[in-house]
Amino acid sequence: APGFTLRSLITERGISFKETARIIGEIGCGLAAIHEAGIIHRDLKPGNVIYTPQQRIKITDFGIARPGVSDLTGQDEVLGSIRYLAPECWLGKDVGTQSDVYALGVMLYQGLAGDRRRPLAPGWERDIPDPLLRDDIAQATDTDPDRRMGSADELAARLQRLPERRKERAERE
Repeated sequence: APGFTLRSLITERGISFKETARIIGEIGCGLAAIHEAGIIHRDLKPGNVIYTPQQRIKITDFGIARPGVSDLTGQDEVLGSIRYLAPECWLGKDVGTQSDVYALGVMLYQGLAGDRRRPLAPGWERDIPDPLLRDDIAQATDTDPDRRMGSADELAARLQRLPERRKERAERE
């Protein structure tokens, strides 16, 4: 597909906080549609997202995608890209839509931090000055899938409402 990967946009071209939030929000909407169709991507990462010359988002590489909840293909086999794998993938538990939400949260963090190689590790919060975005990332990447943000749609909606959420927060303070 013509265009740039999100990996290239983050690493080589650089994108603003606002643009990152918009793009990840659009990816979230697309991912939600994929989930609604019953498909789990299982390898969502910046290299598998194309940003077209028309400024559209295309999620690509469904090579290990599966319908519904899936388990690992082998006893000790882990599929996917290491930086974006949710903890349940490592622990041999069922992989579901929440695993893709985790990957989307990591992508949001890396886009905002401006470094797609940066792992989501203790202290990551120091890289994100906006408390609302820190909260979004934390909820999308909770280590417990049952406590993780409910859906890719929810993250997309939160990112799309970011200006309103900032205003609401300022009014409360």
